[in-house]
Amino acid sequence: MPIGRTSPKAVDVFIVDADAGQRRALAGVINERALGRFLPRICADAVEALSAARADPNAIMIADIDTIGGTGSLLEIARSAPLLIATSASSSLNLAVAAVRAGAIDFLPKPIGAKMLIERLDAAVAAWRSDRPATPATGPSPAPSDFFGFIGRSPAMLDVYEQIRRMAPSRAPVFITGESGTGKEVCAEAIHQIGASPGRPFVAINCSAIPKDLMESEIFGHVRGAFTGAVDQRPGAAEIADGGTLFLDEIAEMDLGLQAKLLRFVQTGTFRRVGGSELKRVDVRIVAATNRDPLAEIEAGRFRADLFYRLHV
Repeated sequence: MPIGRTSPKAVDVFIVDADAGQRRALAGVINERALGRFLPRICADAVEALSAARADPNAIMIADIDTIGGTGSLLEIARSAPLLIATSASSSLNLAVAAVRAGAIDFLPKPIGAKMLIERLDAAVAAWRSDRPATPATGPSPAPSDFFGFIGRSPAMLDVYEQIRRMAPSRAPVFITGESGTGKEVCAEAIHQIGASPGRPFVAINCSAIPKDLMESEIFGHVRGAFTGAVDQRPGAAEIADGGTLFLDEIAEMDLGLQAKLLRFVQTGTFRRVGGSELKRVDVRIVAATNRDPLAEIEAGRFRADLFYRLHV
């Protein structure tokens, strides 16, 4: 039911959060700061949220991701609620990207400041109105902006683009986490293109798609006769990417022995081809990614803590 004052032009704002304190706090801010532009309503779970979205598709919905059951549920709710703002106690860049890709127009990490909340509500309404054609003759809305493969112009995506711009000029390693399909490789390529060496190679290795006994050769190369089938010497991804970026996707699939060699490579910039004795040196920026929780993998003994903290700069 509505909470607080209303006006003929007020936009309903459904607040979806299992935490009653959070619901009251956001509703209070809207009542005190929005000057009647918005009318807060409450939903305690995903079932209520979906019902509300279907009943009032022109309303704004502020949904806590944990309350509704994850980003997968965002997709279902977004089909009925085009003005969906996701919230979470986590401020993860990857979670923000996943939320927007699932259909949210914005992402707000908790705690949500009063000023930010009202600004984002106003922005949501403004974006919605700007996308609506004034008359049938105006044609379809303009296509969303394209940022190096990312599509979106919501405040949350603009925040993502800004983070990429800030980290791109550095040569420091980058560690990206996120569910499959959230655009980790697109993010890595954007970092490379905006960075200091956009004209240099960008080489991607999917560690989950390569047999473990061949992964070292794929990354560091091999000499002739290093193993059965090695009829000629071959450079690895690290050499090919010299001067540019080496993207190691699904790095948590790498075995511990190779993780130790990769750590040494990250620290020194040097390596040896499989079966070779010559020490080679390259200058590459390493961007790593995984769809697993790296801290859980460390806890389980499947991922080296020293490698993670070397990459997670």
